[in-house]
Amino acid sequence: MDMLTKPKLWNCFLRQHGYLLHQQIGAGSFGDVFSVTKATAGTRWAVKRLVARRTIAEDEYIMAEVKAFLELAHAHIVEAEELLTTRTCACIVMELAPLGNLEMVVTSTDVDDAFVNLAFHQVTLAVDYCHARGVAHRDINPSNVLVFSSKRVKLADFGLCTPCYDLTTGQPLLCSDYLGQDCYLAPEVKKCQPFAARPADLWSLGCLLYFLYVRAHPPSDFPDLDLLTCEPCASSSPVRHKKLISTLCSVNVLDRPTTSQLIELWLN
Repeated sequence: MDMLTKPKLWNCFLRQHGYLLHQQIGAGSFGDVFSVTKATAGTRWAVKRLVARRTIAEDEYIMAEVKAFLELAHAHIVEAEELLTTRTCACIVMELAPLGNLEMVVTSTDVDDAFVNLAFHQVTLAVDYCHARGVAHRDINPSNVLVFSSKRVKLADFGLCTPCYDLTTGQPLLCSDYLGQDCYLAPEVKKCQPFAARPADLWSLGCLLYFLYVRAHPPSDFPDLDLLTCEPCASSSPVRHKKLISTLCSVNVLDRPTTSQLIELWLN
């Protein structure tokens, strides 16, 4: 915890590992993010600092994120460069997104339809990759999608990710922790009912498409809100977008498509 409360110790820790600290660029309940330069190469990186209450080995959320960054490799998942650890702190050195996150870009700039369509497709590909490997993200929202250019986004922040099935028995696992950004949570999560994580990810993808379509977060009573009353900021295929949002955000879990089905729906 000392590195959390004593900036000089944090700066010293990074220097010992060859990184020069610039500034904090993000903060959340699961960790803080800083921009750094690798001294020997002059390259810029981001460092996510995760501090455990006891030890990192005892913190399931820190271990989940570390495991994800070590094991998941995909063109649209943020790539980890290096892992730095102490007994109570894990620091993931990862790619630095020059344009920030999707929430910042969409709410502050006039993005076009091509970017909206591309961003949603690339996030869906990343989630499909995770699901195919038995991992659910569980925290899909615009702040966890990083923007590298007008043609590339990547999914980040795997602190809530979880296995979808028991590795020993092969049986599906139900989640019993109810975390994440409220307006992107599926109804079964909000009701604090044990839930299957993959369908909950699909609901969140529907909310993400809503955000890209309306340029605002879904309201708390979503999906009861009539999409026809929403003023879209994107002009391409509004009817198609509305239909897909409604399909993804079906209250009945069994009515939601899988990621592979979603990719087919999106491309057709």
